[in-house]
Amino acid sequence: MFFDSAIIAANHYRKAYLPIIKNPRNTNSFRHTVTKLLFLCLLTLVYLVCSKHAPDYEFHLDFFQTPFLVERVYNGSIEVNLRLDVVDEGTSAIRKSDYVIFNTGHWFTDPKTYGGQNYYQEGNYVHPQQDHMEAYTRALKTWAKWIDHTFSHGKTKVFFQALSPTHFRGGQWNSGGKCHTETEPIFNETFLEEYPVHNRIFEQVREGMQTPVVYLNITRLTDYRKDGHTNGSGLLLRNAPNYGT
Repeated sequence: MFFDSAIIAANHYRKAYLPIIKNPRNTNSFRHTVTKLLFLCLLTLVYLVCSKHAPDYEFHLDFFQTPFLVERVYNGSIEVNLRLDVVDEGTSAIRKSDYVIFNTGHWFTDPKTYGGQNYYQEGNYVHPQQDHMEAYTRALKTWAKWIDHTFSHGKTKVFFQALSPTHFRGGQWNSGGKCHTETEPIFNETFLEEYPVHNRIFEQVREGMQTPVVYLNITRLTDYRKDGHTNGSGLLLRNAPNYGT
């Protein structure tokens, strides 16, 4: 139901109900978590079925794939470095949005970042070797500074969605692991994952920000739903009629 490592920007939809939680870190509040989850589901459905535009309601929804939230450097079509000190905006339209939802984390792993060897860059310096979690922390701090600078006007509501567990069986994604054949959620809580370090790092970075960021901490709730991967069930939505303009 969710876009991984992305920015979702919604413009000119003034009547949407947004759950503003006084204590968004309270993961024990099931009602609040479900409300936030349903809000993201609503945006996703509108995006897939309405083809991003609903002119009758002055609504415009955009999806920008920026897996790391910071800028990737290319040599031709080949990715060579990740700039930890420069945000990848996707488009300048983000600055004019009423609501923006950010998400990252799954791509900050050794296999997806060349083991951290000569990959992470800051300024003109390329780190010969760097741990992916340290890089994730630096990238989030860059993003946080950009948020404080870009949305200091207070007109845009900023959201950040936490990690959703991957639920691979038979190995990880690059070693034969599968997740699309699951048909039931997890009933035994002993099979749930530990709270991700990625979430704790974001929570620490968020505490130092000036701009209020609504934390969509869906990790524990989606941990139960090993049957909820969109690779299979999402086909129904992808084949839905296009009512856009």
